Amino acid sequence: MSGRTSFHSVCRWTFTSESDEANPDHARSSWSPERLHAAGVVHLLSEEVVPRLPEHIQLGFEVRYKAGVQERTADELAEALEGHRIALALVAPDAPARFSYGGLASPDDRERDQALQLGTKAVDLAYGPLARAWQRDRSLAPTLMLWNDSWTYDSAAAPVGMMYERLMQSVARLCRYEKGRGGKMFVAIRPAVSETGQARILPGSASTLLFWRKLEDEFGIKLNRKGVALSLAHPGSDGLGRVSDLVECVYHDALVHWSASSGFGDGLQPPGGTDAGATINALTIAAAGLMERSGYRRWKAHPITPRPYETDSQVLDRIVRSILNWEACAFAAKDLDEKQLTSHFQQRQIAKADGQMRRAVSSAWKKFDEWYR
Repeated sequence: MSGRTSFHSVCRWTFTSESDEANPDHARSSWSPERLHAAGVVHLLSEEVVPRLPEHIQLGFEVRYKAGVQERTADELAEALEGHRIALALVAPDAPARFSYGGLASPDDRERDQALQLGTKAVDLAYGPLARAWQRDRSLAPTLMLWNDSWTYDSAAAPVGMMYERLMQSVARLCRYEKGRGGKMFVAIRPAVSETGQARILPGSASTLLFWRKLEDEFGIKLNRKGVALSLAHPGSDGLGRVSDLVECVYHDALVHWSASSGFGDGLQPPGGTDAGATINALTIAAAGLMERSGYRRWKAHPITPRPYETDSQVLDRIVRSILNWEACAFAAKDLDEKQLTSHFQQRQIAKADGQMRRAVSSAWKKFDEWYR
């Protein structure tokens, strides 16, 4: 397992003190925005997380434009990333926090133009002051991630067809802008169904794949370095459907960014919780095996949501455990006798297949215990 580098990324938005309502114990007051900027998070990762990881793991950093980094703080962040050898893994326009009427798909011209401007400024930052923090291997260039969280509508009378057309036009313009700046980033759409009363355009991986194909056909957008940012844990993709979503992406060579948070939990936490971190279970082992066979070698993100009562050190420990959990599952997947597993299913011997996966889960826990310190 130590023969090949494995790339994991940590998100700036994990390091937040939260509001008084969400954090009644004030457990992480040192992480308030006034005390801890993005560069400070990088220093913290270098001091508290990197030393606890096996040598074959390289760390990356994910940040939202406006919420996590701005023009005035970009140089400081780039210097910290470069100094600590932590690469820039993802930049995302923080559109969901700023646009409530469709964003890039909005029927309101003013909002759509503002959302597009937010995206182009995120591209400028990535190719400008943050460029020196890119991983030297260009196959690990940062992802420009577009959340579908702001591509919403909440009325049956909404002009959804027009919004879809506008979304295609906006994403095409953003892709052309990124190409003009260099064309080296990976542009990803992160699909998810709504967690509120609003409906979203592009709720799943299949609709997102079709969207990209339509962009290629109608706007001539080349699909290399374009695709899907997928999560195993998002509550909008329940049950085994998470595996089929992943299959769709890897078999269409469209997985460009991966969130390693695991679904179903590990028996110690509720299943399906968003941003809980990677856990050791059969689902994670199956996903790790699929990604290994597909040749995916890019970033695996760990967007941990801190619990309200957790201290700084407890959240940092959860990041370490999440990374090690994924690596342990990848180790177990590599060690799994897939020929035998397939034979069990061909012969309808489900109990034997289940037993084989239980042994794989046990193997993953043993590997985790070996690494964890």
